[in-house]
Amino acid sequence: SEEEAVNETPVIIQFWQYPSCQGALHYIYNQASTGVNDANKIDYIDAWSIDDALYLDETTDFYKIYYSGLVGWVPKQTIRTCGGNSVTLTAEPRSAVAAQDILKNMGGQDVVVDPADIGKNIKSSTTFTLKSQFSALSEANPQEILPAYSPSYYRNVSGSLQHCYASDTKNPSSSRVCTTIGKAPSFLAENTKYYSYDGNYFYTDITQISVDGSNAINASQPFYNYYQYLSMRSKSNISTTEINNYLNSRGYSESITAADKAILGKEKSYDSTGKLIEVEWYCSFNQNNRAWYRNGNVSDLCIRNSQSVLVGAFDDFKETENYKGVNSVFETVWAIHESAYGRNSISIFKNNVYSTGATDIDTFKNAHQYNTIADAANAHVDSFVNKYTYRYDYRYYGPHLGNKGSGMNRWYASDPYWGEKIAGHYFSIDSSVNLKDYNYYSIGVVQQNSGINIYAQPSSSSTKLYDAKNNNGTAISHYPLLIVGESSGYYKVKTDSPMQDNEPKNSGQYVWGSTYGYVQKSSVNYLNHAKYPDPGLTASTVAKYNIHIDSVSSADSLILNGWSYLERLNIQTADSHTKTLVIYNSQNKEVHRIKGENIKRADVTSAFGSGMYNYDYAGFKFVISKEDFKLLPEGKYTLKIELSTTDSSVLGDVSVSNYQGSVSGISVKLNQNYLSTQYNLSRTVDSVTQSNGDLTLSGWGCISGFDLSSSSSIVKDIIFTDTSGKEVYRKEATNIKRTDVTKHFGNAVNYDYSGFEVTIPKSDLDKLGATYNVLMQFTVGQTYVTVPLEKSLQSLELLGSQKIATIYSDSSHRLKVKNRLYTVKTTVDSTQFSSSLKLVGWGYVEAVNQVNSSSATKELVVLNASNVEVLRLTGSNVKREDVTKAFGGNRYVYDYAGFQFTVDKTHFAKLAPGKYKLMIEIKDKNTEQKIALNVPSARGSVNGIEVSVNQSELTVNYQSPKTVDTIKNNSGNLNINGWGVILGRDISNQASVVKDIILTDSSGKEVYRKTTTNAKRLDVSKHFGSTINYDYSGFEGLIPQAELEKLEGTYNVLMQITLDNMYNTSVLQSPNTNLTISGTSKNI
Repeated sequence: SEEEAVNETPVIIQFWQYPSCQGALHYIYNQASTGVNDANKIDYIDAWSIDDALYLDETTDFYKIYYSGLVGWVPKQTIRTCGGNSVTLTAEPRSAVAAQDILKNMGGQDVVVDPADIGKNIKSSTTFTLKSQFSALSEANPQEILPAYSPSYYRNVSGSLQHCYASDTKNPSSSRVCTTIGKAPSFLAENTKYYSYDGNYFYTDITQISVDGSNAINASQPFYNYYQYLSMRSKSNISTTEINNYLNSRGYSESITAADKAILGKEKSYDSTGKLIEVEWYCSFNQNNRAWYRNGNVSDLCIRNSQSVLVGAFDDFKETENYKGVNSVFETVWAIHESAYGRNSISIFKNNVYSTGATDIDTFKNAHQYNTIADAANAHVDSFVNKYTYRYDYRYYGPHLGNKGSGMNRWYASDPYWGEKIAGHYFSIDSSVNLKDYNYYSIGVVQQNSGINIYAQPSSSSTKLYDAKNNNGTAISHYPLLIVGESSGYYKVKTDSPMQDNEPKNSGQYVWGSTYGYVQKSSVNYLNHAKYPDPGLTASTVAKYNIHIDSVSSADSLILNGWSYLERLNIQTADSHTKTLVIYNSQNKEVHRIKGENIKRADVTSAFGSGMYNYDYAGFKFVISKEDFKLLPEGKYTLKIELSTTDSSVLGDVSVSNYQGSVSGISVKLNQNYLSTQYNLSRTVDSVTQSNGDLTLSGWGCISGFDLSSSSSIVKDIIFTDTSGKEVYRKEATNIKRTDVTKHFGNAVNYDYSGFEVTIPKSDLDKLGATYNVLMQFTVGQTYVTVPLEKSLQSLELLGSQKIATIYSDSSHRLKVKNRLYTVKTTVDSTQFSSSLKLVGWGYVEAVNQVNSSSATKELVVLNASNVEVLRLTGSNVKREDVTKAFGGNRYVYDYAGFQFTVDKTHFAKLAPGKYKLMIEIKDKNTEQKIALNVPSARGSVNGIEVSVNQSELTVNYQSPKTVDTIKNNSGNLNINGWGVILGRDISNQASVVKDIILTDSSGKEVYRKTTTNAKRLDVSKHFGSTINYDYSGFEGLIPQAELEKLEGTYNVLMQITLDNMYNTSVLQSPNTNLTISGTSKNI
């Protein structure tokens, strides 16, 4: 019967849905508002998976709640579509009236369920109570608060921690499902109900629950369920046999074969890509009993209840653990949870044991298809685990299962208790092997995290690898670390994601031996123990690995015979392990692998087995063939032997004492663990020529024994290296047919395309600027040999646009190229002033012949103070044979090195008063060089323009006489009249000139400017008696009284005359005048 409503302060919120539908979602927001397009959404929860949450606060439309470790706001009512129907979702308050007493006496039934059995043998009628019968009361009395008779709680049952989920808090008779989720903490007594909405802090009084854990029975000691907070980046100690035994104990002892699958599906449909999208079933899957029946007949099984695709699959999960870096049991229990123990249709027909891609609509069709369970496991890590553990993903909340407040549970599942249910599966498996994994690793927790930094080294000054925040900048609270050591005040930890170049990555291999970081110890609030086992260190890295080489031989291949074994690892059969020769280059990068043959060596067991271990197949034989050597460029390599099993691998050094031999013409040397290879290569440079500054080399070259019968069989590159050996230039040569080379070597191998020709343009040579070695690299397939090019050669000069390149032979006949700048010389012999400025002198560029007046062009370049070109004049070439005699050196002719530059008044008209830099540019068809022009100091005048030169500096100043004729008081305004000119500059119309009166303070700073009116003054033109017209040299200036009164102080009066881009500014001169103007507020 319905209980009477009780007006009490609410303590929890109960979730409802009408009608009931699995998959209808409550959205949770970070404030009491959804935001535009749900922008404030921080979580989503399936109304089917949760019944109650802790009440914190409310507004008109929202409740503030705490559940599964997360604080958020939930709408009091929402309408959603689920299963094609409109579903009303509500959140309703419940009080805590006599909750403890009522629970003891109302007859509510607890149904205990192991996580392994959820949904397997329990019918919905006994698991959940239908909620619709209670809806009328809430709808009729929306303000009434019903008592919470049966909220969720935790309990300790024989040392196991169970979470009992509420199904209807206001129904005293409702039953619940209690799921085992891990090992119970010691502070929880048996047969006692404990309330918690985060699984960290526990209360016996539900009204005392708080978000921060205060008042909890373990307020100073939060609980962290080991499996729920263990990093995915760990390894399990549980073996394949033990997993299969566990599955067998649950009733699954056989895999599902292809023949079995054929029985289930009558006809199959595929899309254009080959993906299976539909199956017409002979049989159907019964969700309650997790069994396949024909036509629903429970006595007619299509697949035996003992069959599962997960039987025998643990080796695949182990491989994923080793390479992808995710705990193999986590992968297993995840698959168990999602695939109904490997028995649902998606896992059977698509090998998809994680239901990836399966949507609520067209579930089977949209689910991803994989060729194997291994493919599914790898894809699961790539698509989910690596994304959820990646610092720069919004879904990153740590590397653990967790809950809604911390961990993958936040965004992976709408079930707020998904994380603890997966943890419960792990605990169930671990319990079957006496808790081999429980509490094995050291877990440290940062409880209130503001974004703890993870460093590359135990120092805050080292590189920061990442911080514990997601891509939205949200710091992770209750953030667990897998701690493997400590150093200098820091914990050494496993990183949450794969790493590359000190950067977290969301894909690729998780390299166990190099994925480490460091956090400050003071940041960690909780540590379960300080044993620090490291998943990056397996038995193979702790036990001693012994390798011995018995013999080395070479002919058509290089053969290594010997033995190797790992202490305490039995290798009694040839297929129990693999031995691989691993070859590294000089940069310690793996470049090649060769699988060895396992040889029976019972003598190794006799010598080293100690009567306990079997090393009968420690023997090996490695064959390095000519084809293998073709994959190894000439050089020095390190050899190691890898011994690997399905669970682990170990790598050790090879040690050989001074062996030398030859493999098909390749010289081979072994010493300790080093292999040196040298290819027999012949080459000749036939010619070195130049044309217009371009360098061309031609010749031939071949690697002994390598077929060059086609142009595509070899690549030849010319290379320049500096004195340190660093490559600075490379250009591919053209292959040339040279049948004579094949004949020369006796026709045993075809070397027809050994010829080469390569041209290096002068534009490339101009970019170089030192001395370089000239080499050629010959590449055939993956084999390449780089050698110096040799030829007896007198030096050859190549004239570039900016530099001279010289190619020559050193004392060993090795070719070298030396690049240098041109030598440029110039001198001004005389400077003349008249109606123009004349500069007379000479200049030449080294190696640029000037045999006649048109051989080269010389230009005077004038730069302003900002180094911008403002004037360029072409000079006259003048014959100067004395320059050839002085500098030609019997090699070059500089007969027309002389020059004369004339700068007249039209040129000076383009130059404003100021300082300029003089440059001379000398160029011919190949090169152009520009340097400063060195002019002896001189001063003069050009048409009234003052000009001075000193070295490369040119100074221009215009003579500008000015006179003030009258100064008057014009009704309080100041009139200044007079005239001014720039000598040599025409002022024949009033628009050609601007005259400004300027006032400056005592520091020279301009404080006022006024443009005057131009006035006609024919007398000024007559006064200067020249051919220059100064008719509009007059000015009339008026400064209003109002503007004068804005000034206060003593000022200099100047005039600036501007003609075109020329201007001159100087103080105005006037007869002695003492004029006072009485202003409104000041006297001027």
